[in-house]
Amino acid sequence: MIVPGAVPLMLKLSASLMSINRLKAVRRYQILGTPPEEAFDRITRLASDIFDTPVALLNIATGRRSLWCKSATGWDCAGTHIQTPPCEYAMNQHDLTVVEDIATDERFASCSLAATAPNVRFYAGAPLHTPDGVCIGTLCVLAPNPRSFSDTDADRLHLLADLAVDLLEKRSPLDNTHSASLKNRSESSSLLPPHSLKEQAHKFTRLKESVLTNMSHEVRTPLTAMIGFAEILTEELDSPLAEHAAVIYRCGKRLHRTLDSMMQLSKLEGGVYTLNRRHVDLCKVVHNVVESMNESAHAQDIHVAIETPSAPVCAYADAEAVSRVVTNILDNAIKFTPNSGRVWVRVHTKGFSGACIEVEDTGVGISESAISTVFAAFKQESEGISRMYEGIGLGLTIVRGLVEMMKGVVRIESQKGVGTHVAVHLPTAPHNTGQSMS
Repeated sequence: MIVPGAVPLMLKLSASLMSINRLKAVRRYQILGTPPEEAFDRITRLASDIFDTPVALLNIATGRRSLWCKSATGWDCAGTHIQTPPCEYAMNQHDLTVVEDIATDERFASCSLAATAPNVRFYAGAPLHTPDGVCIGTLCVLAPNPRSFSDTDADRLHLLADLAVDLLEKRSPLDNTHSASLKNRSESSSLLPPHSLKEQAHKFTRLKESVLTNMSHEVRTPLTAMIGFAEILTEELDSPLAEHAAVIYRCGKRLHRTLDSMMQLSKLEGGVYTLNRRHVDLCKVVHNVVESMNESAHAQDIHVAIETPSAPVCAYADAEAVSRVVTNILDNAIKFTPNSGRVWVRVHTKGFSGACIEVEDTGVGISESAISTVFAAFKQESEGISRMYEGIGLGLTIVRGLVEMMKGVVRIESQKGVGTHVAVHLPTAPHNTGQSMS
């Protein structure tokens, strides 16, 4: 026999117990009221980018129906208390909460979300579950237009939510107290065990590979068609329409190269790039690359000279990787050399235990202070240079990654206003390192 009123009472007690456990867990992390932290801000920025939503929030529970925003992208509410009914709902769900259109969803028909977050129609939120299963908040994305959310999207949002909890677990509660007497203790307690670092890095790698693979598929197909039709129009139309089509063609090719570079870098960083190392004639590779880039060099009235011996110069390397290395270096040389400049490409074995490819130009050069950063991803020397020349700064990053995989060495020398010299040393046998003998 069920006593009248017992069920509602049990539900209230259950909710109260859940709220108490939640607040205990939040208190353990000592996260409420802390200043912004870049690690958490990266997660909301990444969520906003991945799902192409203007808003992403990382919220922590402060009570049964109240949330404190730890990090926000696209909405100026970080560090404040907010009320968003979908988040309150999501905190009580074991799985993801997706609201494709808040205006037509019966669960939120009477909610006042419009007052707290104007123009929000789409919501997807993943609960932040601690290792012992207590939900302490949500990671959510919001958009002004209704949209669908795939199973793949759901997996990615769950991964990001797990990363946020991992950060909370590894973060020292004393990191934000700024107590000088406890500084050493705080620093030592915030060190992550190696296996935890590997696990977190693996999650990021999986997420990044998934995003880039899908992006590659979704972008390449229409992009290839666009480039093809633009090339046809360039040949078929009369000026000035042909010139407009040529601009579309060039921009399409540039985007295609950028996409290729990002995929290449992702494979290198993820350790999934495979090499087919064998004896490769570097002279042949260099001639093929220079021939393929003659058009862009001629467009800038740049003369590219090739200096190779009559006999083959072989390296123990991957032919495709060597071609990519030479292409990236030569592309930079042409890009950063003013019109009517000169570029030399040389292949030799003089003075080295391995084979050497050199690219020298009369370009703008690099300042001494910037030499140490040229191999960093998404880097060009300065904002001025990055605005003047196209590209996202992945070329030399990929060069170094590929060369090191082939057990080689890449060196760069440059003088501002004079030019740049890049030398790639590759082994001629499986156990050589390509290092200089001198």
